[in-house]
Amino acid sequence: HLFQERYHSQPIDSEGYFLSALVYIHNNPVNANMCKDPSEYRWSSFNAYYGAKDPLINVEQAYAIAGSKAALQNYFATVDDSPGNDLFFDIHQNTNHFLTDETALDIFKSVTKMKSISETAKLNRIERNTYIKTLRQKRLTAKQVARVMDVSLSTVKRICKMDL
Repeated sequence: HLFQERYHSQPIDSEGYFLSALVYIHNNPVNANMCKDPSEYRWSSFNAYYGAKDPLINVEQAYAIAGSKAALQNYFATVDDSPGNDLFFDIHQNTNHFLTDETALDIFKSVTKMKSISETAKLNRIERNTYIKTLRQKRLTAKQVARVMDVSLSTVKRICKMDL
């Protein structure tokens, strides 16, 4: 997943790779079980490629590379960004240094007994803070905790410092 490593850089040296990377990036929240569809992830530019207005996103270059808006949307629907796809082989490699986002999500579900990240919005502050501290104790990175608890990284850091 995109969030699995601290940093990963891969030159985009062809139009095909650009389009595949675009799909891969938009599917990361789905692959991490953070949402069911890329359009549901609130920090994604995915909806801009389907007509939603976003002044920060220039969709025209992607449309031009794909050939048209419809062609790009078809590409989104058909490209394979799974771990078996050789194009993304090195991105999907696991390391022993950090928990994968899939493992982090499993730990989140085990600790909180919640089925979805969206349920964290119903927690009161004390419950939320307790879960944040527990997840950090279970070796999730602060960034992973922020993602699964749907809070900012600074909130996670502040809560974890409270007991020091």
